[in-house]
Amino acid sequence: MMISLGNGGNSSLPNVKLLLAGLGAGVLNGIGMICCDKLLGTPGTDVSRVVPIVSGLMHVLAFTGACLILGEPVTARKITGVAAIIL
Repeated sequence: MMISLGNGGNSSLPNVKLLLAGLGAGVLNGIGMICCDKLLGTPGTDVSRVVPIVSGLMHVLAFTGACLILGEPVTARKITGVAAIIL
């Protein structure tokens, strides 16, 4: 499936940029999961405070990355959604 997505199904070789993007996303996700696990494992950490912050930040960082890295347009609707997450 990755091969057909990478080159429109016209080649048997995957698109290198697509593979590197997927690899980078997987590495960053793994680092994020390790950091979250370390944060929750810290003695004295109140889980009821950490989990909502981490959940909200995932969406804010995904929006930021989509705009900066992928060139997604910033619209008023998206900014309103991010503001609602933060508040």
